[in-house]
Order: sequence, then C-alpha cells, then structure tokens
Amino acid sequence: MAKTKSDLDKDLMFSKIMPVFAEHLQNQAAQAENPAAGLEPALFAAEKPEADNNTAAIHNIMEHLVLRHVDEAIQKFNCCRCDRCRRDIVAYALSLLPAKYVVTNRQSAEKIKAAIPRKEIFDALVKAAIKVRANPRH
Repeated sequence: MAKTKSDLDKDLMFSKIMPVFAEHLQNQAAQAENPAAGLEPALFAAEKPEADNNTAAIHNIMEHLVLRHVDEAIQKFNCCRCDRCRRDIVAYALSLLPAKYVVTNRQSAEKIKAAIPRKEIFDALVKAAIKVRANPRH
C-alpha cells in the first residue's frame, strides 16, 4: 500500500526528531515480519550491562529490594512457589510501593538500598503474598 505525501512527511519528521526511537520502531516492525531475525537493538546507546562497578546505570531501588526479599515472604506465608505466583507477588508489591529510580553505580545503589526501611518493603510483600495466595492465577 502506497503512503500519501502527508504520511511520508510525518515519518520523516518523526525520524528527524526522534532518530533512536524511530530506528527502534523500524526494527520492531522488521522483527514482527521476521521473528527469527534476532534480538531487537538496545533503545539506549550503552544499555549493555557492564561488569565495572563504577559505571553509572539506571536502578529501580524498590525493585531490587522486593526481589531480594520476595522469597522470605513466600516462605513465611506458605505461598505457591511457581514462577507465575512469584511474579504476581513481585508485581503487586511493586504497584503498592513508590518507584525509586536512581542513576548511580552499583556501590552507591547498595548504600541507597540500606537507607530504605525494610518495614515498607515487607508491608507491601505481605499484602501481595496474601492477595496472590487467596487468588492464584494458575
């Protein structure tokens, strides 16, 4: 199907304004046509995980803390340990907590994690574990 002149102009403007995102969308369309083509490219230029602890990266501190303590909550409340229930507990707990995104290196992220009260994390995990235990989705 041929594109009209206005469609071409919109595509051109979008690619000029958001070049990285436009490439991402084109790669997504190509991947939809050929799923075996491989993984889609990173949206950020340096999204590769670095082994260096001094490299700054985006961290969701709450996500790290919830993932660290989810197994304790599952064990204490005798919840199902399947992947689906575990993910549901994590997702529900994260929806109850405020997001705390930071751009920092790994060492500084650990200091920030230590400053957040564990009670807040466990309160959300308890509510999530009880909710998922009462209504498992499997």
